[in-house]
Amino acid sequence: MFDDAYAAFTQVPELFAALADGAGTTLAGARSLLDMLGAVDETEHVSPYAERAPQARGEHTETIRAALRIAVAEAPNDAAAERFTAALAALDGLGRP
Repeated sequence: MFDDAYAAFTQVPELFAALADGAGTTLAGARSLLDMLGAVDETEHVSPYAERAPQARGEHTETIRAALRIAVAEAPNDAAAERFTAALAALDGLGRP
């Protein structure tokens, strides 16, 4: 694996040149640098809870739905009521368990 790292130097010399100049010394800086160089995150993201998600949604959906209805009714202003209404619509769009 150590030997495989050397190939990266020839594949993205701009990145290593910028790192050598002191750019990207923080996580945010490194991310910004990678974004500027056109890097794309191709990592497959898989939730460790994926198998349980449909069950969990079913367990709590009605409670969340009821809480959102109360939040809409008691919203302090129209903008808040609209956000709660949108959240309720999104929840309803998931389908009832």
